[in-house]
Amino acid sequence: MQYDKILDFIKSFAPSRHSSFPGLLLGAFLFILLAFFTGFGSAWYMIEKGTPLTRHKFGVWHNWHTQGTVNSDPYTKAYIARSGRLPLNAKYAQYFKATTDDDGNRLTSSCSYIMQGQPIASDWWSIGLYDSNSNVVFNKAERYAFNSKNIARLENGGYIIQVSPFARPDNWLPSEKAGKLTVLIRVYGIQASDDTNSGNVISASLPSIKRIGCS
Repeated sequence: MQYDKILDFIKSFAPSRHSSFPGLLLGAFLFILLAFFTGFGSAWYMIEKGTPLTRHKFGVWHNWHTQGTVNSDPYTKAYIARSGRLPLNAKYAQYFKATTDDDGNRLTSSCSYIMQGQPIASDWWSIGLYDSNSNVVFNKAERYAFNSKNIARLENGGYIIQVSPFARPDNWLPSEKAGKLTVLIRVYGIQASDDTNSGNVISASLPSIKRIGCS
């Protein structure tokens, strides 16, 4: 049904015997404008959101699994270029991005969250907080990320990170008034992964993100 509506909309621009020249020009202009925004919109979606062919999903975490490989598609290359990260091979480096909590709510600085997980089998990993433009969230405490070397651990080796605009003990990442938030996990020197290097094994260590309240 939706396809029929789009088709009827396009047909409305088709010339008829009674069409005037200005009308034909307007129709052509609107058709070109529609084609431009359709193409631009689909390209933006493929670069920003991806598809199962370009991106794997592990709970709230997303991973562009072909980055830095010979099989990397143009959309993945555009995504990595836009992020400003070096396109390291997935065998050696992987990145996991989350923009929602475990319940599917958009991460925002007006709410507080608890992230809980286990160490990732790798040489080094970090968890950082960013705004919707991929900029670090500047704060007076100068806390922007925790990594496998400096994060405070629980007795079982796991960790808890609190994301909040209000001061919290131990592993606290201030969200200030950044608005929409993004959490990025960087993993280097992966010691455990599956045969496709897609992160299916280390995904078991990715933290949960639970919202505990909003102001």
